[in-house]
Parts: sequence; C-alpha cells; structure tokens
Amino acid sequence: FTFYNPNSKDIKYLWITFTGYNRVDDKVLEFGKSAQTVQCIGPIKPESYSTFEFEYVWMTDIVEYLKINQIKIQFMDNTTKTVSSIESITLPNHLKKYITE
Repeated sequence: FTFYNPNSKDIKYLWITFTGYNRVDDKVLEFGKSAQTVQCIGPIKPESYSTFEFEYVWMTDIVEYLKINQIKIQFMDNTTKTVSSIESITLPNHLKKYITE
C-alpha cells in the first residue's frame, strides 16, 4: 500500500481493513472471519508518501485480490478519521496518474 497524506497534519497510524477473495470471487475466511486489519506506522508528513507491505496476512495462498472496506487514520494530535466509503476518496488531477486498476 502506498499512501499520500494530503492533510496539514502528520499521520501517526493507519489501519486498513480489507477482505480477500479467491479466484471464483468467494470471500476467504481466516478463523471464521473474512475481514482482516493491518496497521501502518508513520509518521507520514503532509504532502508526503509512505509505502507499507504485508506478507503474512492470511495463512493461505488462495487470495487472488482484496477489496478495502475501511481506512482509519490517527493523526499525531490523536484525532482520528475513518473512511468507510473508499470510492469517496478523491485525488487532485496531478495525482491521478498514481492510481492503477
């Protein structure tokens, strides 16, 4: 995951909740639940990017793709923001080149 911080405050933590799917579009269950959450540790300065990788989210290799359910952001002043409607995230035109399908 690569994140861009368009805010005026430093980001302290990000929590990304997502669901994995197999090749026939079924949700992959892990210990009876389909959603997984990972934590990204900042700081991410305003107008900066940071990249995070997670290799062992599932104890299986059948996950073909994932869909992000929610992103929770905690800033350095401990305020939080939760984005549940991922499609509502917009980027300025000069950053759209960084989005790939």
